[in-house]
Amino acid sequence: MSEIETILSDDSAKKQLDLLLEYYDIEKDDIEIEEGPEAMQTLLNGLIRAIRKGRIEVVEQAGELIVRQNLKHPPGEMEMLEYGVVGQKARMAMDKIKDSRAQERMCAFMGSLAGLPPSALTKLKGVDMGTMNRLATVFSMV
Repeated sequence: MSEIETILSDDSAKKQLDLLLEYYDIEKDDIEIEEGPEAMQTLLNGLIRAIRKGRIEVVEQAGELIVRQNLKHPPGEMEMLEYGVVGQKARMAMDKIKDSRAQERMCAFMGSLAGLPPSALTKLKGVDMGTMNRLATVFSMV
């Protein structure tokens, strides 16, 4: 197995993830996913890995949390997504889509947080899509 190229230490990445969870008052122990605690740990491991590799940055500026997703495989000229604070506007964007269209709902939700139309996020692929999915899971818990 090859060594993972990282730009942050594991501790620094965990601190950024803790900042994200703390900002939204989400306790790791409160998270229940159908597949159980192993699924949650897999989700958290993926987020920590993305933070360590510089694909996610979590910062607090003037009391507002900003989550930046630096794209590994940018579609066109969009190289980074910047998600604002989760609010009703994002939830309402998601509610406009039928429950049976889960990915479309997620793109509407995350697009609203990023100030983009949902169609902009449908172009994400691979690790960028997976990272967005993990973030969406955390954001949806707010």
